[in-house]
Amino acid sequence: MNRHNKGAAPGGAAPVRPECLRDITLRPGDECCVENYGIVATGIDIAQKFNSKDNESTYTHAFLLTDRHGSTLEACKTVCRQNMFEVYRGRKIIIARPMMDLAGNNITRKQILAALEVLAAEHEGQVYPFWRIPLHIIPPLAKYVSWGGRFLVCSELTAKNAYLVGARHGQFAGATPDDRADEYRRWKNYRVLYEGVLE
Repeated sequence: MNRHNKGAAPGGAAPVRPECLRDITLRPGDECCVENYGIVATGIDIAQKFNSKDNESTYTHAFLLTDRHGSTLEACKTVCRQNMFEVYRGRKIIIARPMMDLAGNNITRKQILAALEVLAAEHEGQVYPFWRIPLHIIPPLAKYVSWGGRFLVCSELTAKNAYLVGARHGQFAGATPDDRADEYRRWKNYRVLYEGVLE
Protein backbone atom coordinates (compact mmCIF):
# COMPACT_ATOMS: atom_id res chain seq x y z
CA MET A 1 0.00 0.00 0.00
CA ASN A 2 1.22 3.50 -0.77
CA ARG A 3 0.77 6.42 1.59
CA HIS A 4 3.23 8.84 0.07
CA ASN A 5 1.81 10.36 -3.09
CA LYS A 6 4.10 13.24 -3.90
CA GLY A 7 1.52 14.89 -6.12
CA ALA A 8 1.27 15.79 -9.76
CA ALA A 9 3.76 17.82 -11.71
CA PRO A 10 3.32 21.61 -11.39
CA GLY A 11 0.52 23.07 -13.48
CA GLY A 12 -0.83 19.67 -14.43
CA ALA A 13 2.12 18.99 -16.75
CA ALA A 14 3.07 15.44 -17.67
CA PRO A 15 5.26 13.77 -15.01
CA VAL A 16 8.97 14.11 -15.67
CA ARG A 17 10.56 10.84 -16.76
CA PRO A 18 13.43 9.81 -14.44
CA GLU A 19 16.90 9.92 -15.98
CA CYS A 20 17.50 6.26 -15.09
CA LEU A 21 14.79 5.23 -17.59
CA ARG A 22 15.97 7.50 -20.42
CA ASP A 23 16.96 4.58 -22.67
CA ILE A 24 14.18 2.20 -21.60
CA THR A 25 10.86 2.01 -23.42
CA LEU A 26 8.09 1.11 -20.99
CA ARG A 27 5.02 -0.76 -22.19
CA PRO A 28 1.55 -1.62 -20.90
CA GLY A 29 1.72 -4.80 -18.84
CA ASP A 30 5.21 -4.20 -17.47
CA GLU A 31 5.30 -5.33 -13.85
CA CYS A 32 7.02 -3.51 -11.00
CA CYS A 33 7.96 -4.01 -7.37
CA VAL A 34 9.04 -1.07 -5.23
CA GLU A 35 10.25 -0.45 -1.70
CA ASN A 36 7.55 1.22 0.34
CA TYR A 37 7.07 2.67 3.79
CA GLY A 38 4.44 2.81 6.50
CA ILE A 39 2.62 0.42 8.81
CA VAL A 40 1.21 -1.79 6.06
CA ALA A 41 4.58 -2.05 4.30
CA THR A 42 6.21 -3.04 7.60
CA GLY A 43 3.63 -5.79 8.08
CA ILE A 44 4.24 -7.06 4.56
CA ASP A 45 7.99 -7.05 5.12
CA ILE A 46 7.65 -9.08 8.33
CA ALA A 47 5.48 -11.67 6.55
CA GLN A 48 7.90 -11.87 3.61
CA LYS A 49 11.03 -12.28 5.72
CA PHE A 50 9.34 -15.03 7.71
CA ASN A 51 9.06 -17.13 4.53
CA SER A 52 11.86 -15.77 2.34
CA LYS A 53 13.92 -18.54 0.71
CA ASP A 54 16.94 -16.26 0.27
CA ASN A 55 16.61 -14.36 3.59
CA GLU A 56 16.17 -11.13 1.64
CA SER A 57 13.18 -8.82 1.35
CA THR A 58 13.54 -5.45 -0.36
CA TYR A 59 10.23 -4.76 -2.05
CA THR A 60 6.91 -4.41 -0.24
CA HIS A 61 4.61 -3.12 -2.98
CA ALA A 62 3.85 -4.22 -6.55
CA PHE A 63 1.97 -2.69 -9.46
CA LEU A 64 1.37 -2.82 -13.21
CA LEU A 65 2.08 -0.23 -15.86
CA THR A 66 -0.73 0.65 -18.25
CA ASP A 67 1.22 2.85 -20.68
CA ARG A 68 4.73 4.07 -21.54
CA HIS A 69 4.30 7.21 -19.45
CA GLY A 70 4.39 5.47 -16.06
CA SER A 71 0.65 5.23 -15.44
CA THR A 72 -0.23 2.38 -13.09
CA LEU A 73 -2.95 -0.01 -12.03
CA GLU A 74 -2.30 -1.00 -8.42
CA ALA A 75 -3.81 -2.01 -5.12
CA CYS A 76 -3.32 0.85 -2.65
CA LYS A 77 -6.16 1.88 -0.32
CA THR A 78 -8.25 0.78 -3.27
CA VAL A 79 -7.30 -0.67 -6.64
CA CYS A 80 -6.57 2.59 -8.42
CA ARG A 81 -4.48 4.37 -11.03
CA GLN A 82 -1.50 6.62 -10.27
CA ASN A 83 1.77 7.56 -11.93
CA MET A 84 4.98 5.90 -10.76
CA PHE A 85 7.13 8.87 -11.76
CA GLU A 86 5.21 11.01 -9.26
CA VAL A 87 4.63 8.50 -6.48
CA TYR A 88 7.75 6.34 -6.34
CA ARG A 89 10.57 8.66 -7.39
CA GLY A 90 13.60 8.19 -5.16
CA ARG A 91 12.74 4.61 -4.19
CA LYS A 92 14.34 1.34 -5.19
CA ILE A 93 12.35 -0.42 -7.89
CA ILE A 94 12.49 -3.41 -10.19
CA ILE A 95 10.71 -3.25 -13.56
CA ALA A 96 10.20 -6.45 -15.54
CA ARG A 97 8.40 -7.56 -18.66
CA PRO A 98 6.73 -10.93 -19.27
CA MET A 99 8.16 -11.95 -22.64
CA MET A 100 6.95 -15.50 -23.19
CA ASP A 101 4.17 -17.71 -21.92
CA LEU A 102 4.87 -21.00 -20.17
CA ALA A 103 4.80 -22.83 -23.52
CA GLY A 104 7.57 -20.61 -24.88
CA ASN A 105 5.37 -18.46 -27.15
CA ASN A 106 5.90 -14.71 -27.36
CA ILE A 107 3.31 -12.70 -25.46
CA THR A 108 1.50 -10.28 -27.77
CA ARG A 109 0.34 -6.72 -27.16
CA LYS A 110 -3.23 -7.94 -27.70
CA GLN A 111 -2.84 -10.42 -24.82
CA ILE A 112 -1.37 -7.74 -22.56
CA LEU A 113 -4.14 -5.22 -23.23
CA ALA A 114 -6.83 -7.89 -22.80
CA ALA A 115 -5.37 -8.88 -19.41
CA LEU A 116 -5.28 -5.27 -18.20
CA GLU A 117 -8.89 -4.84 -19.29
CA VAL A 118 -9.95 -7.91 -17.30
CA LEU A 119 -8.07 -6.75 -14.18
CA ALA A 120 -9.60 -3.28 -14.35
CA ALA A 121 -13.10 -4.67 -14.85
CA GLU A 122 -12.82 -7.18 -12.00
CA HIS A 123 -10.81 -5.23 -9.42
CA GLU A 124 -10.59 -1.47 -10.01
CA GLY A 125 -12.17 0.40 -7.11
CA GLN A 126 -12.02 -2.53 -4.69
CA VAL A 127 -10.91 -1.76 -1.14
CA TYR A 128 -7.46 -3.15 -0.28
CA PRO A 129 -7.90 -6.42 1.67
CA PHE A 130 -5.78 -5.48 4.70
CA TRP A 131 -7.18 -8.47 6.59
CA ARG A 132 -5.33 -10.84 4.22
CA ILE A 133 -1.81 -9.55 4.96
CA PRO A 134 -1.30 -11.67 8.14
CA LEU A 135 -2.33 -14.76 6.15
CA HIS A 136 0.92 -14.48 4.16
CA ILE A 137 2.88 -15.55 7.24
CA ILE A 138 1.40 -19.01 6.60
CA PRO A 139 1.45 -19.30 2.78
CA PRO A 140 -1.25 -21.98 2.46
CA LEU A 141 -3.70 -19.65 4.20
CA ALA A 142 -2.90 -16.81 1.79
CA LYS A 143 -3.28 -19.17 -1.15
CA TYR A 144 -6.63 -20.60 -0.19
CA VAL A 145 -8.34 -17.82 1.77
CA SER A 146 -8.81 -15.31 -1.02
CA TRP A 147 -12.53 -15.75 -1.68
CA GLY A 148 -11.85 -17.29 -5.07
CA GLY A 149 -9.28 -14.65 -5.98
CA ARG A 150 -11.84 -11.89 -5.62
CA PHE A 151 -9.88 -9.82 -3.09
CA LEU A 152 -6.20 -9.48 -4.01
CA VAL A 153 -3.28 -7.67 -2.44
CA CYS A 154 -0.92 -5.70 -4.70
CA SER A 155 1.44 -8.52 -5.67
CA GLU A 156 -1.40 -10.96 -6.26
CA LEU A 157 -2.85 -8.47 -8.75
CA THR A 158 0.41 -8.52 -10.74
CA ALA A 159 0.61 -12.32 -10.44
CA LYS A 160 -2.92 -12.57 -11.83
CA ASN A 161 -1.81 -10.40 -14.75
CA ALA A 162 1.04 -12.84 -15.40
CA TYR A 163 -1.41 -15.74 -15.28
CA LEU A 164 -3.81 -14.05 -17.70
CA VAL A 165 -1.06 -13.56 -20.30
CA GLY A 166 0.18 -17.13 -19.77
CA ALA A 167 3.48 -16.26 -18.07
CA ARG A 168 2.64 -17.79 -14.70
CA HIS A 169 0.70 -20.69 -13.22
CA GLY A 170 -2.83 -20.10 -11.98
CA GLN A 171 -2.05 -19.99 -8.25
CA PHE A 172 -1.68 -16.21 -8.00
CA ALA A 173 -3.20 -15.93 -4.53
CA GLY A 174 -0.42 -15.97 -1.96
CA ALA A 175 2.18 -14.22 -4.14
CA THR A 176 4.16 -11.52 -2.31
CA PRO A 177 6.24 -8.63 -3.71
CA ASP A 178 9.34 -10.59 -2.69
CA ASP A 179 8.10 -13.65 -4.61
CA ARG A 180 7.44 -11.56 -7.70
CA ALA A 181 10.86 -9.86 -7.61
CA ASP A 182 12.54 -13.26 -7.31
CA GLU A 183 10.51 -14.53 -10.27
CA TYR A 184 11.58 -11.57 -12.41
CA ARG A 185 15.24 -12.27 -11.72
CA ARG A 186 15.12 -16.05 -12.07
CA TRP A 187 12.44 -17.01 -14.56
CA LYS A 188 13.58 -17.17 -18.18
CA ASN A 189 10.31 -15.86 -19.57
CA TYR A 190 10.79 -12.47 -17.87
CA ARG A 191 13.18 -9.68 -18.81
CA VAL A 192 14.32 -7.27 -16.09
CA LEU A 193 14.31 -3.81 -17.66
CA TYR A 194 15.69 -1.94 -14.66
CA GLU A 195 16.55 -2.46 -11.02
CA GLY A 196 17.79 0.42 -8.94
CA VAL A 197 16.66 3.77 -7.57
CA LEU A 198 14.00 5.57 -9.60
CA GLU A 199 15.67 8.95 -10.14
